[in-house]
Formats: sequence, structure tokens, C-alpha cells
Amino acid sequence: MSGLDDLEHCVVALTEVMAAETRALKAHDVAAAVALAQDKRAAVDAFLAARVGLSGEELRPIAAQLAVAVDRLREGVRDNRLLLEQAMAVQGRVIETLARAATRSTQSAVSYGRSVGASSPLAISVRA
Repeated sequence: MSGLDDLEHCVVALTEVMAAETRALKAHDVAAAVALAQDKRAAVDAFLAARVGLSGEELRPIAAQLAVAVDRLREGVRDNRLLLEQAMAVQGRVIETLARAATRSTQSAVSYGRSVGASSPLAISVRA
């Protein structure tokens, strides 16, 4: 496989993993998106390694095709970033809501006829 073939393969692989992560984020499946993190990092690393291994002269024959692929990838990254930011904002609001609820419940809780202080245990289970 030539360096150009490697680069093309890496662009396709990176585009696919970014698209999969974006689909997971659109479906609000944060666990699936997180599970793709290692694949995404590997795809980025492979793309960068393939690109560094080629000179400008070697890239010239596929420059237009590569530019289109990189533009598509850039759009996917932008969409992905927006969805990640939205997911983090939602997660922050959920944590704030849980923290407020936990504070209220420990301040007003009564246990067998006596008030329970702020040091009372509280269990919260959150599944991504």
C-alpha cells in the first residue's frame, strides 16, 4: 500500500469514527460516544502519521480529492464538537440538580423522629 493509499484509508477511518460518535451523541447515547474515544484517538494518530510521511509533491496528485475529504471531515468535527458541548452542558445541569436535591434532602430529612444533619449518608446512582 502506498503512502497516498494509507492517507486515504486514514481519512476514511477517521471520518467513519467521527460519524459514529456524532450519531451516538445525536441519540444522546453518551456511553456509546465515550466508548469510541480510543478508536477516535487511534484514527487521529494514524491520520497524522500518514500525512507527515508524505511530501507536498507526493500529495499533489490527490490534492483536490484530499481537500474535499478534509473539508468533509472538518464539518463532521464541527458538528461533533457542538454535540459534545451540548452533552457536557446537559451533564452539568443534571449534576447541579442532583447536588441541589441532595443538599435539600439532607437539610430537611427526619430519621425515626430525629433530624438528620448534613453528615447523613446519601446514595445517588447515575448511569451514563
